[in-house]
Amino acid sequence: MKKITIFILLTASFVFSQSKILKTLDSENSSKSFYEIVNDFKKNEMELNIKNGYFLQNGIKTKAPNWKIFKREEWLWENRINLATGEFPKTNSIAEYEKFKLNKSLKKETS
Repeated sequence: MKKITIFILLTASFVFSQSKILKTLDSENSSKSFYEIVNDFKKNEMELNIKNGYFLQNGIKTKAPNWKIFKREEWLWENRINLATGEFPKTNSIAEYEKFKLNKSLKKETS
């Protein structure tokens, strides 16, 4: 019985803590461009003297939290943004597919 109670409490704490983090990130970064987010991250990297995902903390080599995840997302998004402004796309895959189907059907009708 104790194991079940502890499991439920731990699960609930993880779920609620992650939702708070995501809301914070969404509210902070929703109006920022890709370039602003990357510059903020690089400033933080310089302040902590992070090299390849690690930094020294009290003389001990410590892994920088979320560094690898950020670098992966940076690589993913760098080709998907508006290169001039750094704006993220305002569309999604479903909307683009619907446009494609509409254009394809219009081309068939005109041929």
